Amino acid sequence: MFVRFAIFVVIVVLPFILGTLIARLLKLKDLSGRIGVVLFALFLGLAPFIAQNVIGYTEQAEYEDIHAAWEERGRERASNSKITEAGVEQLQQARPDVKVYQGIE
Repeated sequence: MFVRFAIFVVIVVLPFILGTLIARLLKLKDLSGRIGVVLFALFLGLAPFIAQNVIGYTEQAEYEDIHAAWEERGRERASNSKITEAGVEQLQQARPDVKVYQGIE
């Protein structure tokens, strides 16, 4: 809810506040409304592109976090799944066509 309100403020209210400030700086107070409308159109036009950029950044960060956790779980599983000599012998008896090349302690 707060995010939607913040987006509303940035797109609708902020351009008119900036328009008033720019008009005061230029000493053209009678044009503050027009400057605000132009800034509003600019903010409204740029909003989809900025939103897509923000969404892409957050999705990328989320993906990187998930990927790092996945890699860590894989390392933990690999370190806990060493095959011993007894395990190799059991595999060779059960499945003679299977050969174990690495992970032997």
